[in-house]
Amino acid sequence: MAQLLEDLAKNSSSEFVWITDPDREIELVDRIIVLNQDYTLAHFKTIQSHAKPTEVFLRRSTTVNDTLQWEMGLSWFSGLLADEVGSFLTLTALSQESADQAKAHLSREVGVISPFTPVTPGRFRAVLSRREDLIEVVGEDEASRRATLSLFNWARLRRLGVLATNDDDDLDLCDLVAAATATTDDAPPTPVSDRRPTLLAVVPNGVGLGHITRMMAIAFALREQYGTRVVFWCFSRAAEIVQAAGFEVILRQTSSHLGAHPPDWREFEKLEFAKAIRHLRPNAVSYDGMTFDPFIVAALKEPGCGNVGMIWVRRGMLQPDADAQLLESEQFCDIVLEPGDLSVENDKGPTRLRQAQHRGFSERLSARPVTLKPYLPAYDKKVARKKLGLPRRANCLVSLGGAFGNWDRIRTLINNYAQVHRVNLVWAQSPLAAAPNQDMGKTMIRRFYPLSRYLAAFDGMVTATGYNSYHELMLGFSRPVLLAPTNHERLDDQVARASHAADAGWVSMLHPDRPEQFEAIIDDFLAKVRKRTVISGRPPAENGGPDAARAIHEVCERYQ
Repeated sequence: MAQLLEDLAKNSSSEFVWITDPDREIELVDRIIVLNQDYTLAHFKTIQSHAKPTEVFLRRSTTVNDTLQWEMGLSWFSGLLADEVGSFLTLTALSQESADQAKAHLSREVGVISPFTPVTPGRFRAVLSRREDLIEVVGEDEASRRATLSLFNWARLRRLGVLATNDDDDLDLCDLVAAATATTDDAPPTPVSDRRPTLLAVVPNGVGLGHITRMMAIAFALREQYGTRVVFWCFSRAAEIVQAAGFEVILRQTSSHLGAHPPDWREFEKLEFAKAIRHLRPNAVSYDGMTFDPFIVAALKEPGCGNVGMIWVRRGMLQPDADAQLLESEQFCDIVLEPGDLSVENDKGPTRLRQAQHRGFSERLSARPVTLKPYLPAYDKKVARKKLGLPRRANCLVSLGGAFGNWDRIRTLINNYAQVHRVNLVWAQSPLAAAPNQDMGKTMIRRFYPLSRYLAAFDGMVTATGYNSYHELMLGFSRPVLLAPTNHERLDDQVARASHAADAGWVSMLHPDRPEQFEAIIDDFLAKVRKRTVISGRPPAENGGPDAARAIHEVCERYQ
C-alpha cells in the first residue's frame, strides 16, 4: 500500500519517509499516513498527542479465518474513536464495499481512496497471490515467465502489466489490485511533465574503464537526441572522466573502499539511493554491469521510488562457463540492452545460449556496437602527435591494462623487436593500468582518454581485447593491431573476440595458449608498423549509441 501512495494525485509533490519510531519521528513530518488500523491502535496516543493531519487506511482481512479478528480489531478501533479525537483524523478504505463494511462497525464516515493517476500498463498480465511470492507473468506470446513479487514496487508493477488476483478469500489483496488497476472517469488526468527526461546511471567499480566508457557514449546519445539529463551514481575510481565530459556525478564508495561490513553498507546505500531517486525523480535507472547489487532493487521498493523504470545494460561475450545464475536479474528490468559485438558469432556465453528462469516483465534488446568515437571528435595526426609529444617516426601504442595478466614476456619481446624495427613505443597508462618496468629503455609513457581521439597519432597498436578498445580500433583505425587477449574468469571471453578478428584478417593475435608463436607474430607485426601498413577489410564505421538511446528513451516515456 505504501508503494502505491505516490500515484495519488494529491501526493504528486510529496516526499515519503518511513516512520519506524513514531515517538521521535512524527515531529519531523507534515502529515501522517497510517497503512492500517492495527498500526493506529498501537500508536494512537502518540498520533493523538501531535494532532497532525492523519489519514488511516482501513484494510480488510487476508483470509477467511481472519474475518473475526478483523471485526474485533474494528471494534477496538471504534472504542478509541468514541472519544473526541479532533478533526485531524480521516479514515479511508480501498473500495466502496470495504468502506461500507467499516462504516457499519465504526459508525463514522469512511471515505474511499481517490483514483490513482492513470497509467498505460505494459503488454504483460500478472496474477498475484499473497500465498505465492513467485508469480506467473504472461506476455502476448502466451509464454509464461516468472517473477518474485516481493522484489517489486507496486507503483511500478501497475506500469509493467495488467494485475489480477484469483484469491477471492484475500479481500485486502482484491482491494489493492482493484484500486491499482481501476479506470474511471473521475480519475485525474495524467500529468503532463515539462521536465527533462532523466536517467540515473549506476556505474560499478569494474576491472577497467569499460562501464564508464559505454555509459558515457549512451549518455551523449541521450543528451543529443532527447535532451535527457543523465546523472551518474558512480563507484568507479575514474569518476573525474565523467565529470570532465559535462555530466553530473554522485561519487560513491564501495564497502571494500570504506572497509565497511557489506550488509551494513548495503542498507546505507539503499537508503541513500532511494533518497536520490525521490529528489531527482528520474524516469529510469540504468545499471551497466554483470551482476546487480541488491541495494538497487531494494531502493526501488521504497515508497516514492516506484515510478521509475529499470534498464540493464549488459554486454555479451561472457566466458562459456560463466554462471548462468547472473541472468536471473533480468526479472527486475524493463529491458536488458546488449551493446552489439562485432565478434558475436563467437559468443558461447550464457547471455547468448541460455535464458533466465525468472524473466519477469523484461525484454531483451540489442544495439549496434557502442563507442565514444562519434561523440568526441578525433584529432588529426598532426594535432594528436603534438598533444602527446610524439616524434615523427613510426609510433606504436601499447595498452595491455593492469588488472589481470602477466605481460612480462610480451613486454620484453615488444621492446626488443621495436628496437630492431626502429619503432617508437608509447605506453598508455590509464588510471587502472600498471606502469611499465624500469628496464623498458626509452619507452614513453602517456596518460590520455579516450583512446579514439588520439588514434591518428599511431601507426600501430598492441592491446588487450576488452569491449571498448576492440570496437574503437575495429571501427575507426586502419593501421596494424596486435591483440593480446586476457583469459580471466572475471572478464569477458576476450580470446573468442580476438579469434574472430584474427580469422577475419583484421588483426594479429597472441593466443594465450600458444606462447611459442609470440616472437614471430610480434616480429611480423612491428615490421608492418615500421612500414606504416594500411589494413583493409575491417568493418565500416557504425554507431550503436542512437539505438541504445532510443530503447532507453522509450522506457523513460513509460514513467512520466
